[in-house]
Amino acid sequence: MQVIEHQKLKPSQNVRSVVTIGKFDGVHLGHVQILKRVVERARVLHAIPVAYTFEPHPLKVLIPHLLTPMISTFDERLRRIEAAGIALTVWARFTTEYASQDPREFVRSTLRDCLGAVEIWVGPDFAFGRGRNGTIDLLRQEGEKLGFSVHVMPPLSLAGDVVSSTRVRQAVVAADFRSAERMLGRPYGLCGKVAPTAGRWGNPGGCMLLAQQELLPPPGLYSAWAISGASVPRPVAAAVSQPVYDGGKSEIAFSLERWSDVVSSETEIRFVHRLGPIVTIEKSAACPTSRD
Repeated sequence: MQVIEHQKLKPSQNVRSVVTIGKFDGVHLGHVQILKRVVERARVLHAIPVAYTFEPHPLKVLIPHLLTPMISTFDERLRRIEAAGIALTVWARFTTEYASQDPREFVRSTLRDCLGAVEIWVGPDFAFGRGRNGTIDLLRQEGEKLGFSVHVMPPLSLAGDVVSSTRVRQAVVAADFRSAERMLGRPYGLCGKVAPTAGRWGNPGGCMLLAQQELLPPPGLYSAWAISGASVPRPVAAAVSQPVYDGGKSEIAFSLERWSDVVSSETEIRFVHRLGPIVTIEKSAACPTSRD
C-alpha cells in the first residue's frame, strides 16, 4: 500500500479513485466493512481504492480535553487499512489551519483534482471542513457538479449493538476482551518495543512502554499472549500500570520464561483475561511467571 501525506498530493488528470474518509481508530469490523466495499467498487470501476485519514486525531487539536485514548497507533492503523485491500492511504496532518478549510474547496482541490474521485463512501455521521459544515448533503451536491457519487454505509450491528470505536473502548476499559474481539474481528492487543528486565520476583521479563494516548485496560494482572514476528505465541503474565513514566509513556511489565524471542523487536501483547488487581508496579519490574 502506498501512503502519502495530504500536503504532498498533486493534481492529476490520469487517476480515478473510490474514496472513503474517516479516522478509522482501531479499524474495527464497521471500518473493515466500508474499506472492503471501497475495494470492491474500485475493482468494478477500474479505479484505485483510497482511504483518507487524519493524524493526530482531530479532537486532540480542536477539543483536547475530550480526547479519549486511541485504540491503535497510527502505524497499526495503516497496517489494518492495508490488510483490508486499500491501495493508497492519504493522511492529513490535522492542525487548526487544516480544520479551518472550506469544505467545498477540499472537495474540489483534494477529492476531484488530486484523487479523481468517482465514488465516495462515508458513515452516517460523517462531516468535514470548517465548523463541520461539510455535510453529506453538501458532499452530494458537489458530487452532482463534479461527477462523483456519494454513498452512505449503514453502521454495522452485532447482536443488536452498533459496532463503534467508542464501544470497543468501553469493552477494553471493562476488561471485556471477548466483546472487544467480537467488534474488532481480532483479539485486542498492544504493540511496541520490548526491553528486558531483571524481574521483581527474580523471573526473566520484559517491559513495553506505550504512548500516553494509547488505550489501556484497567490496572491489574492479566493472562496474555506475546507475539513477535513469525515466532510462536508465548503465554505471559502481564501487569498493566496507569502511572506515566518517561515523559508521557505508560508501562506494561510482563514475565516470560523465554523472553529472548521478543526483546528488541516489535511485539504484540494480546490480552485474554484479567486475573486480579496488583498493589504497585515499580518501574522495570516484571510480573509473576506465566505459570503462576
